[in-house]
Amino acid sequence: GVLKVLKVFFSTPRRKIVGGEVADGTVEKGARVIIKHNKEAISAGEIVEMQRERQVIEQARQGDQIGLTIEGKGKIKEGDVLEIYREQIIKEELAGAERGT
Repeated sequence: GVLKVLKVFFSTPRRKIVGGEVADGTVEKGARVIIKHNKEAISAGEIVEMQRERQVIEQARQGDQIGLTIEGKGKIKEGDVLEIYREQIIKEELAGAERGT
């Protein structure tokens, strides 16, 4: 998903609380975030909490205005864009392992 940062409520070197609008896709708690300023990646982090209208949520869709708590290094400013993605580890078994060969 993609989120445009509309407001920065709180920011320390390790934790940020921002408000924004989901511009594309979906945003989920636990997802990874790349913070982009003027289309350049400046830092990364992870979504640890999400809220909409002061209610904790697990997922938001395009058009939703939400608040996010992000843990990670780097600075964030109003107007920055967050690219949000999920990492998946896929375990693959070798074909010969099942037959004992």
